[in-house]
Amino acid sequence: MGTATSETLGGMPAPLSDNGSSPTLYAPMRVSVVLPCLDEVGGVVATVQEALQGLRSAGLSGEVIVVHNGSRDDSAAAAAAIGATVVWELQQGYGMAIRRGLQTARGDVIVLADADNSYDLCQLGELVHRIAQGADIVVGTRSSDRVEAGAMPWLHQRVGIPGLNLLLAMATGRWFRDSQSGFRAFRREPLIYLGCTAAGMEFSSEMLLMAHRAGLRIEEIPVQYRRRAGASKLRPLGDGLRHCRLLFRLATGN
Repeated sequence: MGTATSETLGGMPAPLSDNGSSPTLYAPMRVSVVLPCLDEVGGVVATVQEALQGLRSAGLSGEVIVVHNGSRDDSAAAAAAIGATVVWELQQGYGMAIRRGLQTARGDVIVLADADNSYDLCQLGELVHRIAQGADIVVGTRSSDRVEAGAMPWLHQRVGIPGLNLLLAMATGRWFRDSQSGFRAFRREPLIYLGCTAAGMEFSSEMLLMAHRAGLRIEEIPVQYRRRAGASKLRPLGDGLRHCRLLFRLATGN
């Protein structure tokens, strides 16, 4: 498969030094955008294109990897046709797809997003900029004023996410504003050694819990969230129960 890449070579903008004079230059970063994909033919092309635009706008070099996770539609072929690297993960699950993407990624920094065009990937440079400033993980939070009308079910926004935020806070002692956001950037090296094993959507919580325990620097910034293309793959009851079991096991050591 071909690789969708940004043509621009670049590092991050240089901040001023403490005395406001000579800037300290960041080393160039290569970014891998990893998109788990299950039957997303309606959104994957726009998502890949926007990811490439986000890389170019930020002056970053990089690649876009679409992880084909058992799709029965033409999403894999559509992504490959516009130059994305398409890799297969035969065992279905959000966590499985991400872990497969990490095995393939060549970037120093990984950007995760969904392949349904719900996140504005032109904002990815803002997340990567925070990484360049010293963060290990940056989570794009979907605050209510940035969620497009109809983009998120009321029960999910008002009950599901706050409930999982609370469970994660009980396990870590830290409150995350949107622990379930699928739009996040992180340094590849520390993350691959955390030992995350979750197969499903609970991977989002596991990553933050394990990173917090490892003393990694986690930041959050607000991002736009739009109506997704196609049908949601979220299974509230099953996904919620797996989150609860995972967090209980990690919090108690059982």
